[in-house]
Amino acid sequence: MDKIKAESVYLEYSKSGNIVKKESVTIDKTNNLIYWNTSSIISVGLLGLLNNIEYKLVFEINNLPINSTNQYTFKSAVIDEAIDLNILSNSTASADLMIGSTLRLTTPTTLDFGSHELTGREKIIPRVSPMTIAISHENATGYNWKLQASLSRPLTSTTGDVLTDVLYFKTASKTQLLQTTAIEVATGTMSASSNQTPLTYAENEGIVLDLTGKFPKPLSYSADIQWSLVDAP
Repeated sequence: MDKIKAESVYLEYSKSGNIVKKESVTIDKTNNLIYWNTSSIISVGLLGLLNNIEYKLVFEINNLPINSTNQYTFKSAVIDEAIDLNILSNSTASADLMIGSTLRLTTPTTLDFGSHELTGREKIIPRVSPMTIAISHENATGYNWKLQASLSRPLTSTTGDVLTDVLYFKTASKTQLLQTTAIEVATGTMSASSNQTPLTYAENEGIVLDLTGKFPKPLSYSADIQWSLVDAP
């Protein structure tokens, strides 16, 4: 009940698919009730329609918890007396609504830095191609998000040699060392579109390899990066 936008709630009734009238309702948040007094039907001379009338309750909801799907049960009843909470235990009609908000993240499966001749004066090595990160959502318009990255396996050769402190996340304004502790690399707000504008980084931005002062061996090296997309206040 606390997620419903009170100003958006109304009830409409129709006959044979044609809307007859829209009505305001009473919202009782203490008892989780939304109800409507049918005397307004009687006052407009529609009493004869009561046995052949369709009701629709319309409302909007505020933001729901991210990445959780909840089940909401609605029970309805038509009674000819004052509201009785006990009637809800023997409701003549009920419906379940499954709804939640989801964030989705798609990251590159491989980042290729190519092959290079070792000179002993290695510096920053860009990737072979740009990297793109895609962010999308369901029912999360207006939510803030942040993208985090961490190094789950350091740059390691096929024979087990490790190069530490060589992988960085670089943008126009900041360069951060990738470590086992997650760092924040991007932030944003979910738009009305389910697909956000992709984050695209040129070859010398995003994940870069800095071998300044390092002495790699003439072997193949690889590392593992952990990405996380989380909702942020």
